[in-house]
Amino acid sequence: MKKVKKKGSQSAAAATAAMKKLQDAAAKKLQALARGRRARTQQKQQTNAAGKLQALARGRRVRNEQKRQSRAAAKLQALARGKRDRRVAALKKKKKKRTQKAKRPLIIGRTAYKSYVGSYTQTNTDKVGGVAGVQLLRNFTPQIGASLTEHGGLKIHISSTALYRKSVDKELDNCFLGGSVHGHDYNSMSDEHGSFHGFWHTSHIVSVTNDTQVGKALKELGEELIQRTEDQELTGSGWVFVRFKNFDLHLARYKPLKGSSWFDLPPALKRKQAIVNVKNTDQQCFKWAVLSAVFPAIHHGERISWYTDHESELDWSGLTFPVTLPDISKFERRNQISINVYGWEPKASSCLLRKSDLIECKQHIDLLLL
Repeated sequence: MKKVKKKGSQSAAAATAAMKKLQDAAAKKLQALARGRRARTQQKQQTNAAGKLQALARGRRVRNEQKRQSRAAAKLQALARGKRDRRVAALKKKKKKRTQKAKRPLIIGRTAYKSYVGSYTQTNTDKVGGVAGVQLLRNFTPQIGASLTEHGGLKIHISSTALYRKSVDKELDNCFLGGSVHGHDYNSMSDEHGSFHGFWHTSHIVSVTNDTQVGKALKELGEELIQRTEDQELTGSGWVFVRFKNFDLHLARYKPLKGSSWFDLPPALKRKQAIVNVKNTDQQCFKWAVLSAVFPAIHHGERISWYTDHESELDWSGLTFPVTLPDISKFERRNQISINVYGWEPKASSCLLRKSDLIECKQHIDLLLL
């Protein structure tokens, strides 16, 4: 009986051990399955995250590429627009030049001696009739302005070939210049009505020192040419003025001798202490120099305040400041003061620029022009 009982207890213990092993194995399998599931889940998550990142990167690259292409396309369009605009602007400029060239008569110029002298010719291509042709002189304004800018002063005069017709038809002689007779243009009539003859007219010489004088000078020269045509018709030769054929502008550099404003004396003259150099800030250097001689200051003769009270004591009428050498004679006659003007060069010393013609006068003055 004891032996049987011992065998039964052993088998129960073995069964318990076997069951525990099975449970342990099952637990291990479950743990392995759990670990595998977690690993697969983590892998899926990582894969999904990597896919999202790749998708984002692809989207970013696509967007960047689209932006780059858009910018490149915009640049190409801007270049095309700029090229088109430049082409259109060039065409407009070319057309404008052609229009201006068609409207404005051709002016041919010639210069010599470093542009110190020049001549410009303008042809009356539109056959402007009568005295209205002198309006073409205004086309010389750019040439005169450019020469003034370069030289500062000019001497100019105008010469012209004027066309006349001697006709046996009194109706032609009395017709309005630039009009028509029997349906014919008077300016372009053929020689069957008479013959053209050209007379050369020229004006006197005028001085131009700034742009504001150009218009007035051209007007004055034009009026003189008109007077020349009227004088020609009044000679009794039977010639009737038709039109100006061309105009020639002749100009030369002109540097007027005149005193304007104050500047310091050269050291060689300053050391002599024999010259009163009034410090004026206007263009009336001649006035202050004369006043300093007629009404000498007690001391500090360069100060303009010494002379302002004496301005009205002399007659300055008829003078244009700055005063040129030829205008000094007007002042001499009105005030009975003789004036000699000297120049000075460092190597040539002093030289007489103007000697007074007055013999009997109240006072004599010597002025220095630098």
